[in-house]
Amino acid sequence: MGIKEYIQNRMPSTRRFVERRMSELDHKLDQILHVQDELMSKQDKLYDDLKKMINEQNMILLQQSNSLNTKLSAMEDASNNISQSTTKILSESRNQIKAEIINNFDGIQNYMLDTVKKLQACIDETDTRISNITTVIQDVSQVNQSEHITIKDLLDKADRDAKEAVFANIFHDTILNSNWLMNKEFSPGRWAVGYPGLYALYRVLDEINPKRILELGLGQSTELITQYAKKNHDVVHYVTEHDDSWIQFFTDKHELAKNTEIIKQDIIHTSFKEDDDVIAYKNFMEIIIGKKFDFIFIDAPLGGLAKIYSRIDILNCIPDCLEEQFVIVIDDYERIGEKRMVSELERILTDSNIEYYKGRYQGVKDTLLIASEQYKWSCTM
Repeated sequence: MGIKEYIQNRMPSTRRFVERRMSELDHKLDQILHVQDELMSKQDKLYDDLKKMINEQNMILLQQSNSLNTKLSAMEDASNNISQSTTKILSESRNQIKAEIINNFDGIQNYMLDTVKKLQACIDETDTRISNITTVIQDVSQVNQSEHITIKDLLDKADRDAKEAVFANIFHDTILNSNWLMNKEFSPGRWAVGYPGLYALYRVLDEINPKRILELGLGQSTELITQYAKKNHDVVHYVTEHDDSWIQFFTDKHELAKNTEIIKQDIIHTSFKEDDDVIAYKNFMEIIIGKKFDFIFIDAPLGGLAKIYSRIDILNCIPDCLEEQFVIVIDDYERIGEKRMVSELERILTDSNIEYYKGRYQGVKDTLLIASEQYKWSCTM
């Protein structure tokens, strides 16, 4: 059989294969568009609800303002009445005093004392009304300020919730066909890492393939990293954690890879620069000395109560503990303690002539990614 006849015989099956693949691709595209439409619909509903909430708050504020104006008007009328009454009393007092001087000098002193008492009562009532007006004005001012803060907080929360929802969908789509993440059930949020952090973490593991991993804080991130370590036997994965009961609970519920090691670290209160009360690991340097890491994930020790700095442990071993090419991920970057720690980290990298890049992944919480030159693309995933 010649080449021409062979090609002609193969043409129908090749065409059917191409048509079938095109059909499958069209079906997947329809699914993606459907999910996108659902997401846009949810986002539109969220903003409609927010707009309705803002309108309701504005109506409440308008009603309070109208009520205040009514009260102020009533108080102004009362003040005018008091002024008129005072003028009338003074006028009558003059005439009566003249008559008393003529008819009964002995009664003048008693009458004047009575008049003074009446005037003092008017003055006291005026002072009381002025004090009440001042109190109302202060209360309304506080209400206005409170309403302004509440609306701003609602707007910020709505924006963060929307971003968290978007990252939740992106994360689930990203891990859908993962060949190493077998358990895809996670419980992000609250004290645990959020969806933006899980997404950045998975992309770093899946595409950069780090070999020496240091994780500060046992939790949802550990569940993800240990599955990566289980698939890659040449990986070394250290996890630091201070809470014995949490370690016991986590290890009872989750099967860790053989190359994942949890290191119990007590926490202490220490000093760093101008901060005299920083929570840190007691013997952190002992597990770091002589080791280098190409991926560090920082979500411990406790940082929510920090006064100035939080999670400073890594600063004492940078840059000695870093491989030439590296990625550092810091969770809870929306908090001031973590931001100040990162400023110190950047200063150390700059002083060490290490070029680095930053990227922020925002949701309900913020996750910051710092990468060396080779991995700078990970800052914009």
